[in-house]
Amino acid sequence: MLKLNSKALFWAGLAAGVLLTLIVWGVFHSSVSHGKHEIAAELQEEKLTYGELRQRTAERLIPIQNDEYRLLHQAVENWMDDHVLQREAKARGLTTAKLYQQEIWSRVQVSLNDAHNEYNRNRELYNQSFEKVQDELVKSLRNRRYAEVKQKYLGSLREKYGAKNFLQKPDFYVEGLGVAPVAVQGQAGDARPVKKSPPVVAAAAQNLPSSIPVQDLAGRPSRGPADAPVTIIEFSDFHCPFCKRVQPTLDQLMQNYPGKIRHIWRHLPLSIHPGADRVHEASECAAEQNKFWEFHDKVFENQQAARGDDTLIGIAAQAGLDQGKFKECLQSGKYKDLIQQEITKGGQAGARGTPAFFVNDQFISGAQPYANFERAVESILNPGKVQPLPPAPRDGSGGARPQAQKVVQFDDLEGKPAIGPKDAPVTIVEFSDFHCPFCQRVQPTIDQLMKNYEGKIRRVWRHYPLPFHQGADRVHEASECAAEQDKFWEFHGNVFENPQAAKGDDALIGLAKQTGLNEKKFKGCLESGKYKDLIQKEIAKGSQSGVSGTPAFFINGRLLSGAQPYASFDNVVKSELQKETGS
Repeated sequence: MLKLNSKALFWAGLAAGVLLTLIVWGVFHSSVSHGKHEIAAELQEEKLTYGELRQRTAERLIPIQNDEYRLLHQAVENWMDDHVLQREAKARGLTTAKLYQQEIWSRVQVSLNDAHNEYNRNRELYNQSFEKVQDELVKSLRNRRYAEVKQKYLGSLREKYGAKNFLQKPDFYVEGLGVAPVAVQGQAGDARPVKKSPPVVAAAAQNLPSSIPVQDLAGRPSRGPADAPVTIIEFSDFHCPFCKRVQPTLDQLMQNYPGKIRHIWRHLPLSIHPGADRVHEASECAAEQNKFWEFHDKVFENQQAARGDDTLIGIAAQAGLDQGKFKECLQSGKYKDLIQQEITKGGQAGARGTPAFFVNDQFISGAQPYANFERAVESILNPGKVQPLPPAPRDGSGGARPQAQKVVQFDDLEGKPAIGPKDAPVTIVEFSDFHCPFCQRVQPTIDQLMKNYEGKIRRVWRHYPLPFHQGADRVHEASECAAEQDKFWEFHGNVFENPQAAKGDDALIGLAKQTGLNEKKFKGCLESGKYKDLIQKEIAKGSQSGVSGTPAFFINGRLLSGAQPYASFDNVVKSELQKETGS
């Protein structure tokens, strides 16, 4: 039998990681090596450009691009750690293994008393005596201590030898989003490879509502065993009073059904709560230190105080977090994109407000009484004996059935940018954000819909720049300046063609020139700030209508949320046209 030592295993693992990186790199770069205007396919006079192709496949390409970055980033991190260890070992006349033992392993000391103190601090989490969990506690504390010591020591060596990682995150990078988990290799001299905890994913797909893909749960904060028969997915908002009110109900549920429930948290800060998104970013920083639920509890205890970074740092201290690390994480803004992604996913899943719960395939909206949650859980644990609640939404529309869905009436569409006849039987009201990648991705779908139902659809644009996109509101103001010159849709198309360029007034003036606008008039309009109030009123109108993320579409008043496939829009339009004809 072939036997490999730890060093051979390390290099074999690194080679496998590099190979996987090259495979992912090849898959992704084969799609981006062509210019956006180059032709990928044609059918008689119709042509498909690579730019359009990338828009159509953005949902799949972005996770691949995320995986590529993480694989390359980890390979660079391992390379730097390996080389600074080698340099330090050589300078001190030691082997890297000996250096690792002296500076890292020897400092990883955990006593039984440490484990006992940890047990006492978190006694409510354990349903067993200390004697039964002490070995696992010691192991857990040792792993935690090892990670802290290693990070601190290798960090000091990197600083000493001037190691720098120059990799740049890709556009639309979302923490935790990817195709597959990324393996983490051990460091040189480490007798045991370091393993990264697997992403938090509900154990069985059959425990999830059909509107929530299992991969969307990767990395989400959770409590309860992964193989629990009941999965509760909670879309919540730290500034929502009803979300706070329901927390004791959930805690009681977890206590009454030990080991039977897995509770997964999803972010859904509402736009009507200014600053709530920042609290959700902060909770992810807490999760980095394995303190999400402690921070979660402290925020809800001090809900009215959870405003501003200084207050959040104070709450982090109450939750037992390292304040320096927490502050650095919060100020980096690294989780902004993740929170926006969560909002979009919540809308796609059918969460129209907060709190919203999916108990396997049963939907619970709002801070309902304990009995309703109990009924949902019991119907899963005792099928046939307890009648379940209605199934979760399947069409992302926010209602269990399309015919039961609330229809929103708009009486303020006059003067809004629109295309299509005013007397069209179908009106699509679109709330969108020029800086939202999903809004960009859905544009070809809407264009195709307008083409296929020419004369039967009126499309009306509504502004809904999200607070996570700094400067997006300025682009929306600029689009109104373009509308003054009857060039809204041309400007709209140019912005979405290159949204990363639509940053700052100079860039917007350049886009206006590209659109064929009178540059002087456009600049004067933009500098006047005359449309600031209009954009804010539009945001308020969207929130009042039930919009919690972008893009959001009201098709004759029926909400369809997210960058959904063509078939989803087509089905609703056909249904509305059938109503019109009575067939």
